[in-house]
Amino acid sequence: MGDSDATLTVSTIKRRRLTETTHQQDADTIEDLTVKVTCFPRNSTGRMFKATITQQTVRNGFFSSIPQLQVNLVLACDSLVFQLVREGRLAEFEALLWEGKASLRDHDERGNSLLAVRPNSIFQPIGPLSKG
Repeated sequence: MGDSDATLTVSTIKRRRLTETTHQQDADTIEDLTVKVTCFPRNSTGRMFKATITQQTVRNGFFSSIPQLQVNLVLACDSLVFQLVREGRLAEFEALLWEGKASLRDHDERGNSLLAVRPNSIFQPIGPLSKG
């Protein structure tokens, strides 16, 4: 990718918590440090990459979680998959999923996933996905 092809974002979250024990003197502090690196395409379509790792520090040392790498397709806000979800046409959306033309991990150009799409109408849930 060239200099103007993508936006790179690095974020960190540090959290401190106490473990619960029956004796106050045995309470221990645990620190979590999560680092997320996101590469988001500047044009309206492409692939979004997100790498995440969490390190936890306890009294006797630290350990790191297994790093996660996500690759999500970025589509235009007015693409068919987002239109179907917005209009509550879930049977047609399910068909796109089964045909491999859409994914539950699809995002729009603002970074919103399909879960962030607000339907224009009230609709009934279709239940669990069933092939065919």
